[in-house]
Amino acid sequence: MRKSLLLILYSLSFILASVYDIGDVINHNDQNEPLEICYGENIGETIYLGDNNGGVTILGLENPW
Repeated sequence: MRKSLLLILYSLSFILASVYDIGDVINHNDQNEPLEICYGENIGETIYLGDNNGGVTILGLENPW
C-alpha cells in the first residue's frame, strides 16, 4: 500500500511539474497568450506576459481563502 502511494505521488510530480523555473526565459508563444485576472483590484482585465519584454515580471499568486 505504502509503495503504491509513493509511486503515485512520484508519478504525479512529473505530470504536474511546472514548465518554467526561476530565471527561465518565457518563450514567444507563452508571452502572447492572454491571461485573465481573476482576483484582486483588476478582476476581468487581460494581461500578456509580453507586455513587459525586456523587464522583470513578478507574478504573485494568492489563496483568497
